[in-house]
Amino acid sequence: MLGHKTNYSKNLFLLIGDVIFIVLSAYLAIYLRIGWFAFSLLKGGILFFIIVYLISFYLFNLYSLNYNFKTTFYATRFLSAVFAGTAIVAVIFYLFPSSTIGGRSIFTLNMVIVSVLVYIWRVSYYHFVISSLKIKNIVIVGAGATGKTIYQILSKCDRFRILGFLDDNPDNLNKMIGTHNIIGDTSMLKKMSINNEIDTAVIAITRARNEGLFKTIVECKMNGLDVYDMPSLFEELTGKLPVKHLNDIWMAFATFRGIGGSIYVDRLKRVLDIVLSLFGLIITSPIMLITAVAILLESAGGVLYKQTRIGKDGVQFKLIKFRSMSIDAESNGAVWARENDDRVTRIGKFIRKARIDEIPQMYNVLKGEMSFIGPRPERPEFIEHLIQEIPFYSIRHSVKPGLTGWAQVNFHYAASTLDALEKLQYDLYYIKNLSIFLDFHILLKTVRVILMAKGSR
Repeated sequence: MLGHKTNYSKNLFLLIGDVIFIVLSAYLAIYLRIGWFAFSLLKGGILFFIIVYLISFYLFNLYSLNYNFKTTFYATRFLSAVFAGTAIVAVIFYLFPSSTIGGRSIFTLNMVIVSVLVYIWRVSYYHFVISSLKIKNIVIVGAGATGKTIYQILSKCDRFRILGFLDDNPDNLNKMIGTHNIIGDTSMLKKMSINNEIDTAVIAITRARNEGLFKTIVECKMNGLDVYDMPSLFEELTGKLPVKHLNDIWMAFATFRGIGGSIYVDRLKRVLDIVLSLFGLIITSPIMLITAVAILLESAGGVLYKQTRIGKDGVQFKLIKFRSMSIDAESNGAVWARENDDRVTRIGKFIRKARIDEIPQMYNVLKGEMSFIGPRPERPEFIEHLIQEIPFYSIRHSVKPGLTGWAQVNFHYAASTLDALEKLQYDLYYIKNLSIFLDFHILLKTVRVILMAKGSR
């Protein structure tokens, strides 16, 4: 997750290279088989090759730049992705033999060549681009809780070399935070910038700041220093907002794309919700029928379970799920779900793991109570407590709740107030950065989460 936004350009370049070498592999396979470049042999099939392999690479997390591309672990993961993509292409080829993918021998050659060429491309890209990137020297201005929080993030990030902290409290001078010293006060910032000792500074002070510090920061920026406020750098590196370190001023001037003002949020998102929910309900109808029968055979009670949740603008609605617990599961009142919950039935464990219990919520999406993508709706029994305990919690109600969301694909099931805080940090990031591209990214990650059976309880 580290370097979330800055990885986009590197990932795009990596993806473009993948596309080029997938295409090259396909036509090279034709040449090796028949001795000339018969471009008409593939026709539209080449687009199919590209889409299948790229999705397979994504599902195997090969667009994460946190891996060392030169390791055996990565090579195994890469070959598994190629094999999975090839298997999908093979199934389609044999189901639709009239397709323009080419002959079997060409198909086999392509699999081998893709494995070799794309792997060489990726290892070369890692060696010459990713691993050779300049590491930036950074100083953290502020040694309080906010400074310590960003320090924990930066210490895990290969992009930066931490030189230490600057803090105006004289009692803190030379104190250690982690493995780094408080090396001086904020007046040193200008000198360090002029002497090119640092490339970047992160301002991690949330309380009243003196006018002199602001003047120093402006002068340093004019001298070419990259300056971040702590919330913005935290957001960029983690894909979430540091709720405990935000203040009303920062929130007042931050732009939240999800709160109206764009064609996608105001109109297109709803159209996509209707189309996807209708399509989803139709194609999953056999699965829902089998699930309903299985639930009835295992235990007494209804097939569906309706539960009050809080939606957009705090409006209550009835969320629909397949029943996965015994009918007396909440006889003593509402409680957080827990690991290995003994209230869950045998069928319930399976449908939760496969996320089948969530399928009926597509009806909530169709009705307009939910969206396909958004923060998960919470129960009113928990909301009042969470609003009191967690800053800015009510902001998540400014958008429609979702069937899946940024928090769901990045964090496990919430089972406490602390978990709810962590999920809110992801939810606020989503609301702030909402776009069609982020929604598509979440949909793909959701597929990966379901296939890996992560996050369910």
